[in-house]
Amino acid sequence: IHIFAIAGDVDRAAMLESAYERDVFSGLRQGDFGSFGAKVELEIARGNLDDAMTALDNYVDHFSCEWCAFFQRARVFEHMDSLNKAVRYYQADLDNTVGYGVALRATMRAPTFFRLGEIHSQLGNIDSAIEAYQKFSDIWVDADDILQPQVQYARDRIDQLLIVKAREPVN
Repeated sequence: IHIFAIAGDVDRAAMLESAYERDVFSGLRQGDFGSFGAKVELEIARGNLDDAMTALDNYVDHFSCEWCAFFQRARVFEHMDSLNKAVRYYQADLDNTVGYGVALRATMRAPTFFRLGEIHSQLGNIDSAIEAYQKFSDIWVDADDILQPQVQYARDRIDQLLIVKAREPVN
C-alpha cells in the first residue's frame, strides 16, 4: 500500500487497503505498525491531508509513540505547505535515537536530508540547504546507478546555492 500510494497509484493502493482490511484478521491489523503508516500515505496520495493528520494522531494514540510519526508528520506538513513545521519534524526524526525504529529510520536518512535540502532552499535558508544536500550526497555517494541522478541533482543544487551565497552582501 505504501509503495503504490507514494508512487501515486491511488487506485491500486486503495484496492490493496480494502483487501488487507477484508482478508487480515482485525487483531493482527491492530498490531501492525505498517498498516497505520500505509493509511497515512494513502490519504496523502488522495490529497486528504486533514485525514492523513488524523490517521497519524490515531497511530500515535494507538501505539503511544509520538516519535514513531515524526517522518510522516513532516511529509503531511510539507504537503500542506507548512514548511517550517515540516523541517522541525524531519529534524526531530533525524535526531531521534529512541526505540525499535532507529535502524529502520536509518534507511530514510538520505531521503530526509534530500527533502530538507529542498525545503531549506525554498525557505531561503541557503546554509542549511547546502548542508542537507551535502549530507544526502555523502550518504548516497556509492548508491546504485539508478539513484545517481538524484545525487548529481543535489551536487548541482549545492553549486547553485554556493553561487547565490557568494552574491549575498556581506553584513
